[in-house]
Amino acid sequence: MVEGNIEKNKLMQSVLKKSEGLQRGMKSRHVMMIAVGGTIGTGLFLGSGYVLQEAGPGGALAAYIVGGILMYIMMMCLGELVVAMPVAGSTQAYADEFISPSIGFMSGWIRWIACAVTITSQLVATSIIMKNIIPGVPSFVWIIAFTLLLFALNLFPSRGYGESEFWFAGIKIITIIVFGLTALGLIMGLGGSDSAGLNHAAGGQWFPGSVKSILITIMTASFAYGGVDLVASAAGESEEPEKNLPRTIYRVIFGLILIYLVSLLLLSFVLPWQDADLKGSPFAYVFK
Repeated sequence: MVEGNIEKNKLMQSVLKKSEGLQRGMKSRHVMMIAVGGTIGTGLFLGSGYVLQEAGPGGALAAYIVGGILMYIMMMCLGELVVAMPVAGSTQAYADEFISPSIGFMSGWIRWIACAVTITSQLVATSIIMKNIIPGVPSFVWIIAFTLLLFALNLFPSRGYGESEFWFAGIKIITIIVFGLTALGLIMGLGGSDSAGLNHAAGGQWFPGSVKSILITIMTASFAYGGVDLVASAAGESEEPEKNLPRTIYRVIFGLILIYLVSLLLLSFVLPWQDADLKGSPFAYVFK
């Protein structure tokens, strides 16, 4: 028992030693908004259109609930490691120390490939969303502009990067709040608009597809939660991680699930699921 604890402490010290020299300048709000901002994105603003079209309102909610459960399980496991050993390297560092260097090597490259594919696809998706808002500007202009912005943000020190991420993530949250108020106004017929009521979602087609269609869209819905593990990446740069990270992780998990499900429910009420697609953002359709 004693020998086991000694070995455990040696292993923990070995992992923590590799993160000596980190600035640890990020506050709890920075870590939380980095995770929220890194998660809320094209999976909700664009991918939700595909899920709604394929699975219908009820199927879309079911798919995102399953994705939320998977995220909860993953984050509870990752949270234990992050709080005990807040280091740089995220899952790669843990795989390297607790499984084997070869698994850590593979994990690192898989994550790199995932990020390379995800970032480029999100840049394209962003151009689609912006074209909904400002049709006159060519898509390649938005792709170049956001690529340069992303590059510039990553040149900042950890605290500056955390601050910029906090405010950019805040823009996403504000957009969702404005969308929610707009959707409620449409449902109740405020501002002189015709009341959408609950007809679009409750017209006998909550589940227009089969169980197969729901299963197919679970992967897209789960992708929408991708990025929540940025909590682990930011943990090595955060202040007092053993104190701040547990509550931050809980806030991120339940905040994201609430945002996704409420947004989808409102989308279902004001936008016919047949009109949702990948050609544009269902959120932009509602604002139009």
